[in-house]
Amino acid sequence: MSQSTASQFMATLHRAGLVHCTRIGQWSHYSRNEDAIARLGALIAAEL
Repeated sequence: MSQSTASQFMATLHRAGLVHCTRIGQWSHYSRNEDAIARLGALIAAEL
């Protein structure tokens, strides 16, 4: 996967609130938003 594709994917996850983004210089560091991921999982489980 190209760097630009990965960046677009991570930007989508950030807009959805599933990851946090911290900029350090020219680099973006991402971490999971565990609360949002848990809520999404519960929502999906409720639909099944």
